[in-house]
Amino acid sequence: MMPSLALTYIICTSGGLYPSREPGSDPTDFEGIIGEVRQTALNFVPTDWLPCQGQALPISTYPTLYAVLGVAYGGDGKTTFNLPDLGGRVAIGAGTGPGLTSRQVGAVMGEAAVALTVGQIPPHTHQLTAWQAQQTAQTVKVPTASTGLAGNGAPLYTRAQPTHGRNPVDTRRARDASNNAP
Repeated sequence: MMPSLALTYIICTSGGLYPSREPGSDPTDFEGIIGEVRQTALNFVPTDWLPCQGQALPISTYPTLYAVLGVAYGGDGKTTFNLPDLGGRVAIGAGTGPGLTSRQVGAVMGEAAVALTVGQIPPHTHQLTAWQAQQTAQTVKVPTASTGLAGNGAPLYTRAQPTHGRNPVDTRRARDASNNAP
């Protein structure tokens, strides 16, 4: 899972249709513009705000908010309308941008989880910097498969064969290499 921080989206249900910040006013109040969505780390929902959880609201109770949102996020448009559902989602800008398809207000897209296939992953390479005993940097090819073969086909490790009565060191069986206890 991608590292993330869960925050709450809230929508302003009361106030003005335009900002009215007066000089010297308290910058910590939650005065908002009706229909304004904010992201917050608060563990409560302030007065005149509601969480963006896709809930249906009665038009008769929130007529100005309904006039701003309409049924872009659901509802029957006669007695109810829905707030945006931003639980587990990220808000993106509506409209178009260079190289993007059009995004309409209220459109829901994307998936909570996707398992990519090998065919969906673009070709790419990785470089690894290794140090030789002389402390000189070298770029080596990373294995392209789980066979232990380097990208150029040369083995990353070859088990030494005994010669002249000497025993080779097989690092696959080495244990407690840093423990100098007898």
